[in-house]
Amino acid sequence: MNIGLPNLRVFTTWIGVNSESASLCLSSSDLRCKDAQLTSPEIIHETTKEIIQIKKRIQAARDRQKSYADRRRKPLEFQDGDKVMLKVSLWKGVIHFGKRGKLNPRYIGPFKILAKVGTDAYRLELLEQLSFVHSTFHVSNLKKCFYLKTLAIPWID
Repeated sequence: MNIGLPNLRVFTTWIGVNSESASLCLSSSDLRCKDAQLTSPEIIHETTKEIIQIKKRIQAARDRQKSYADRRRKPLEFQDGDKVMLKVSLWKGVIHFGKRGKLNPRYIGPFKILAKVGTDAYRLELLEQLSFVHSTFHVSNLKKCFYLKTLAIPWID
């Protein structure tokens, strides 16, 4: 087995052996290798320490990324009677709302919230044209609407 020099350096720093003695051990099998090799309990102890350190670093990175995501995340809560817009990207290719392609509206509505269902879902009062669609939607598919009748986007069949 031929281990290249860069890989040998990474490997030897990981197990804590200097690269000169490790290269001697890999190239020859004489008594000089005995002092560079770790015994079985030492290998287990070193590996366990490395695993603990890796887990701590992964947890720190996970916490850091979570804090970045939490800064952007805002909890959405709606009250009964609020007006919301409904995301239609879930229905692309199934139902066409007005135009097709890039000009297809991203949200339709506004719709009135009838009730909260569970922790993250809401039941909406849908139009008759959408009677074939289930009326309960997850909060991620809703967008708060600051309702003006003149700006309402009608659903066109």
